[in-house]
Amino acid sequence: MATGKQIQAASLGEWWAMDPRRMETLSETLAGVDLAAMDADSVAAAKAEVRRAADAPLERRGATAVVPIAGIILKEVPWYFARLGIAATGTRTVERLLGEALADETIADIELAVESPGGTVSGVQALADVVHAANAQKPVVARVEDLAASAAYWLAAQAGRITANPTALIGSIGVFVVWYDFSKAFEDFGFKAHLISSGALKGGGAGVPISEEKIAAEQKLIDELADLFVAAVARGRGLNETKVRSWATGQVWLAAEAVNKGLIDGLDRFASAGPDNTGDLEMADNAQPIKGEAGELRVAKGFGEDLARAKAEGAQEATGRLKALEAAFGDDPAFARAMWEQGKTVEQATTSHYAVVVKKLGEVQAALTAATAQYAEELQAKTTELEELKAGLARTGTEALVDTKDAQAGGGDAVTAYKAKIEELVQAGDPVPERTVAKKFPAIQAAYLAAVNAGAQVG
Repeated sequence: MATGKQIQAASLGEWWAMDPRRMETLSETLAGVDLAAMDADSVAAAKAEVRRAADAPLERRGATAVVPIAGIILKEVPWYFARLGIAATGTRTVERLLGEALADETIADIELAVESPGGTVSGVQALADVVHAANAQKPVVARVEDLAASAAYWLAAQAGRITANPTALIGSIGVFVVWYDFSKAFEDFGFKAHLISSGALKGGGAGVPISEEKIAAEQKLIDELADLFVAAVARGRGLNETKVRSWATGQVWLAAEAVNKGLIDGLDRFASAGPDNTGDLEMADNAQPIKGEAGELRVAKGFGEDLARAKAEGAQEATGRLKALEAAFGDDPAFARAMWEQGKTVEQATTSHYAVVVKKLGEVQAALTAATAQYAEELQAKTTELEELKAGLARTGTEALVDTKDAQAGGGDAVTAYKAKIEELVQAGDPVPERTVAKKFPAIQAAYLAAVNAGAQVG
């Protein structure tokens, strides 16, 4: 069964249209999972839960069909997401629900309930086309609770209308992929990987350097995917592609600014919860107009005061949190800033910092263990080779090639020099001094081995 690191590496190798901060959180979660430790009952329960979500019936609110797009967007949701409590939506599930809504004559319109940081590119463009086509048959409205980023906005933009809470974040237009080049790490441990392939862009893997040609080819694909994203937004929102492209920087905006840019149509306010306590979003009767790049829009009266207050409170909280993080991690300001940007508190950052330190210590220990094991193998091989040579001489009755007295006299100097260099490296903190001598001082090692071969005393 795959390890967390393997799942993380495989996931990062996908093409993503997702908010990078949420992507980092997902990556950390996947890296820490231990699938092998899960018992069969837990695995079966998780798989059943994912199947239930994929087969969920169409939700209705009167004559409106409600189709959720929540959590990470994937073509198919893997079973371990349920085990880890990671919210996710499959594009095939959304497509099925839209099809049912269109086929049901009692359904008058469709609402996309969006709360998502985005997800993989796979399946998103096809689903965007389905949403766009559905809007031509029945009115489709996308309502954003707090976040419609990247792939989630790609889909929401195909609705006939988009509304969002005043503090919702909208945008993050763009695509990315992460590649790791481990060739230097392999080289440092004495390994060199050779790629034998049928073409310059074919093949790769651990230890094989990533060529500039491959990077350029991948960049071309990323740019083409980004072009599809931009074109879809321009089509869905009725905007100029050049203008949309200028916003395709990965940035997100608060809902009011998104209205101003024409990325969404208006801001929602929560109405008082009814008897069923659903608290549906609705526009106030006395909505007030604002002007933006997309023209005059009407939003709920009072949203400006709410937004200003939310901004002020948010800025005060963010400043205080940054100061607290900088005080707690004064020796690592870059880490403190990164934790602040991810929205973490000092307590959460402390946990992350501990995990980072433990990870680094584990990597160092693993590297030291591997280096020690490799050196032991090399030393054993040389010892075996020396013993075989001596045995061969004994069988043939050949005299030693070097006079014993001379070997002991000259060899003593070589042994002394070798031991002195070893001691010097140990004092300098070198964990594998013998290997360092072999690599950086080959003449000293050669003289030492020759002396040992000739019978010099090394005790």
